[in-house]
Amino acid sequence: MPYYQQLGSIPHKRHTQFRQPDASLYHEELIGMEGFSGEHSLLYHRRPPTEIESVKNWESIHLDYAPLGALSHRHLKSANVTAGGDGISARIPLLANDDICISVARPTAPMPYWYRFAEGDEIIFIHAGQGVLESQFGLIHYRRGDYLIIPAGVLWR
Repeated sequence: MPYYQQLGSIPHKRHTQFRQPDASLYHEELIGMEGFSGEHSLLYHRRPPTEIESVKNWESIHLDYAPLGALSHRHLKSANVTAGGDGISARIPLLANDDICISVARPTAPMPYWYRFAEGDEIIFIHAGQGVLESQFGLIHYRRGDYLIIPAGVLWR
């Protein structure tokens, strides 16, 4: 069964003309992994969400995997990783396979840019500190002990 949450004004029917007070159209954006058939969010923008200043590819990161063999214990000492950078550039991969990469970061700077990971969801656990996650859905205040779940394709900083 679908569930809906409304923030702000929305049209009487989805995927139809929705006009701003100056009679120009709001710009519709559908965010979801399966289009209209799966779970999705429908956003209406004052300006086109396609107005992008620049697109940059991050450096390709090559991770050397441990050789396959018997499982053995690991002690990942991540409490003293070097602090610096923002929430993306400070990431240090710890564990990875073809489906997931678990990283640790101690960011010291805000993100002056917007970031979008289109390949999958992001889950961020806040071990210490507090801040504000800004996305096209609005602001989310977070603090120590919170999880931030950012669906694939969502712009955030």
